[in-house]
Amino acid sequence: MKYLIEIHHGIGDIVQMTGVIDAIITHDESAEISLILNRDEYQGLFVNDSRVKHFYFLNMQTMSKWALVRLGFRLRSEHFDYLFFSHISSTLYSQILTLVVNPKHAYAEQYYFLSKIFSKFVLISKEITHRVRRNLNLVKFLGYNSQIYSPHIKTNQKFLFSFQTKIGNNFPLKKIVGVCIGDATSSMYKGEKIFPKKWGTQNFSNLIKKIVADDNIVILIGNNLEKSIVEGLDSNILSNSLVVDLVGKVQISELSALTQCCDCVVGVDTGVVHIADAVGTATVSIFGPTDPKLHGAFSNKAIFVETDCSCKYCYGTDKYLSCTDRKCLSRITVDMVYAKIKKSLV
Repeated sequence: MKYLIEIHHGIGDIVQMTGVIDAIITHDESAEISLILNRDEYQGLFVNDSRVKHFYFLNMQTMSKWALVRLGFRLRSEHFDYLFFSHISSTLYSQILTLVVNPKHAYAEQYYFLSKIFSKFVLISKEITHRVRRNLNLVKFLGYNSQIYSPHIKTNQKFLFSFQTKIGNNFPLKKIVGVCIGDATSSMYKGEKIFPKKWGTQNFSNLIKKIVADDNIVILIGNNLEKSIVEGLDSNILSNSLVVDLVGKVQISELSALTQCCDCVVGVDTGVVHIADAVGTATVSIFGPTDPKLHGAFSNKAIFVETDCSCKYCYGTDKYLSCTDRKCLSRITVDMVYAKIKKSLV
């Protein structure tokens, strides 16, 4: 059988869909699985996963009309048996893409209208539950019963050995804390780019100081766009021998190995934390506008830091973008976060 999984979203969203791959393979060992992603570098998450046979890249903002048409013809020519959609994809987009691909069966939460017209479109009922569970609802027809397939990323052993050797030789017998210094996904609001999940550079500076003061190693993790955040850290942090700056120096294909080398990875609600969780590393996540019960890392090693605030969990509402006083994040102190990190390192 040929399966196409649409997940052209962020890293965390992709990681949370990996349980669907496990569920499919469990019930169809010869399954031919393909993914639709929105960036070619995201296939690096699956560089060691031979179960995924093909990758297709779809980005409505960067692709020309002709490129989109060619992709449509290519997808249609594959004659997929099943098409699954991420529940966060728009309804109109999902419906159009399904008509273009023309699979034998399509499963999504978005098909209320089409499911009443064409029998191939199957409506998956919405549930207010964790995204991992909502994704797994797509494949219930496979008969996996109530088994939960947690997110899982396969690590490149060559990268893992390289990181372990370099870090272990320089810092033997020390605990390693990966710090994702990024502000997570940005959004546009009234013509301005904002970061609704941002905890703040100064907070991260003070947190890093506390971590190294206890003789732990800090690995700074981030992409090229987050190099400016490194520049905003207190000047004495980067000169500290216990701080390793790898921001913009690690490919997505290497992130699973890097996070697996860590004893703990800390950050806001961001994709790297989900990668760390998917390779079995303990995580500490700072949450405010999003609900960790719905969006957080999925394993029992995941720890969440929150504060009492009547207006938190505003994601999905206008307040998520318009809020000018994010008390849900500003009330989370460095001491609160570090206490959770120490707990994870025990």
